[in-house]
Amino acid sequence: MTRKNVGPTATHLYAEIETALREDIMSGRQAVGSCLPPEHDLARRFSASRFTVRRALAELRERGLVESRVGHGTFVIASREGDGFVQSLASFEELLQYPPGTRRETVRIEEVAATGARAEELDCAEGTLWVRLRAVRWLKAPDRAIAFIDGWIAPRFADVLSKPNPHSAALLSQIEEWHGHRAAKAEVQIAAGSLSAEIAPWLQADPGSAALVIRRRYRDPDGQIYLMTISTHPEHRFALTLDFDRGSQINQRSTT
Repeated sequence: MTRKNVGPTATHLYAEIETALREDIMSGRQAVGSCLPPEHDLARRFSASRFTVRRALAELRERGLVESRVGHGTFVIASREGDGFVQSLASFEELLQYPPGTRRETVRIEEVAATGARAEELDCAEGTLWVRLRAVRWLKAPDRAIAFIDGWIAPRFADVLSKPNPHSAALLSQIEEWHGHRAAKAEVQIAAGSLSAEIAPWLQADPGSAALVIRRRYRDPDGQIYLMTISTHPEHRFALTLDFDRGSQINQRSTT
């Protein structure tokens, strides 16, 4: 005798779970930055196995809506597909560079003497030579510009720009990899800004439109800056989600 199915199969059920959770996220019932219920709670809610729940969560990860953190749970990182790129951070060091999933495309490399306000920003003497990288950072999928990078590199480390970089690692990582040079101090400033007429076309955005500007300066043990990057992100293309434990040692400074 052939047994008839009286309920959804596991294949159909995982899709139903994924749809229900996606609706929770897109409606705001499950806000960006929040943690989804544990797998055993979801299994009980949907009368499903934890294997089926995991498959549904995997689909949400593929859509870029959630990410799983070992030992912490599954967190919502976007309210809809195509929101842009969300960098979710669990340690301060992760704030210093871009994670996988992006690529860097060089626009121009030139040697520049720092003068005036730029010399002050780099904390160097007037006329000090730097190698300046102008580049665009893209999402690998979908192919979309998320930042214009203005990088200032001490000449002794500038050879990294000609080295293989198959994973589009950040300049900080490249210098550490090729020169074994690790920053003794990092200074990160995050501020609101706008897109200049110069860089807006590279980002396929309107000049003067809102932007998120992240300035990172890295110092040697002797206090000298050897790398500075200024990343300008058009609005709705990039977001940072900070998730630090209570015991994390973070010095915060706000400027106006």
